[in-house]
Amino acid sequence: MPELRLSLAYEVPAGVPIAIDSFPEQRHSPRTDHAMFVNAMTGPQMAAVVDCLNEGRACRT
Repeated sequence: MPELRLSLAYEVPAGVPIAIDSFPEQRHSPRTDHAMFVNAMTGPQMAAVVDCLNEGRACRT
């Protein structure tokens, strides 16, 4: 099964607080951070990616 890892980096001025989550009741815990994935590939594009992954190749689009 393919695994997606998403890494983000932000330039933040010193002394400026930052929080990724948007719900105050979560108290800005990193355990609640998440990302969304929206598949915008066409059927043929997705089929090509699936074939590539199933064949064990290094897939690039």
